[in-house]
Amino acid sequence: MSRAMPMPVPLKADAVGPCRLTFGHLSVAGADEVTRSPADNALFFETAEGSLGRVTFEGLDAMRASRGEVAPYDDGHDFSSWVYNVLDSTWLAERHAYEWSNYETPLLETHQHYLFRFHDEFVEAIAQGIWVDTVPASDPFTVRTDHPGSTLPLGDVVDQGEAHGLSWQVRSTEVDQQTLVVNSELCSQRLFEFSLSLDGKDSVCASALVRTRDGRTSTHLTRPWAGVVASVRGVAKPQDFAKEWDEYCHGVAERRREMRK
Repeated sequence: MSRAMPMPVPLKADAVGPCRLTFGHLSVAGADEVTRSPADNALFFETAEGSLGRVTFEGLDAMRASRGEVAPYDDGHDFSSWVYNVLDSTWLAERHAYEWSNYETPLLETHQHYLFRFHDEFVEAIAQGIWVDTVPASDPFTVRTDHPGSTLPLGDVVDQGEAHGLSWQVRSTEVDQQTLVVNSELCSQRLFEFSLSLDGKDSVCASALVRTRDGRTSTHLTRPWAGVVASVRGVAKPQDFAKEWDEYCHGVAERRREMRK
């Protein structure tokens, strides 16, 4: 039987306020972060303090909404939060079966079934993670530099060098490790990024993301369209992915030589 367990989040939704759901496109693992915004799919709500709150999703797979006063899952009458993690979810199991049988993409180890409770309505989502913040009503789809979906500021360079004739840089977050790990319980947090300087343009080619699930913290190296290419336990350092980065640079250099660039 599915059970809804309350999740701690940094904002409290207005108990009687309505929510607004926007839905753009389904996120594809490793999608181009330049053309796709983390706020394309978002859940907006009024906070208890009267500001505009927003939930954005990491690795969104599916969403649905319904009216009602009684929770669709056993919540133990625990109203300590308005956000819940649905355990033993039949919906997540169904989505996993579909993805696995058609695309061999597993969801059970990477995704959660979220339930958001509002006044007389519920919103549900299957996603890898969520981020809760406040945004100005005049620009609700803004994505600030401190949002986990944003690339790191250009100035935060901690290392640079050359590999296979290509110039590279490493940019790192300025968020302290303790805060980063706590935040990673909600969704992946950017730890550092590898970038290449190609044709006069600096391009982020790989990102190291910290994620904590069930009390276990891991760092995953991801690339656009390729998804996760390597993982280590704990909070990684750039040298932990030196081999994967060198192999990637070698492949890029070879392709550019074939294209006579």
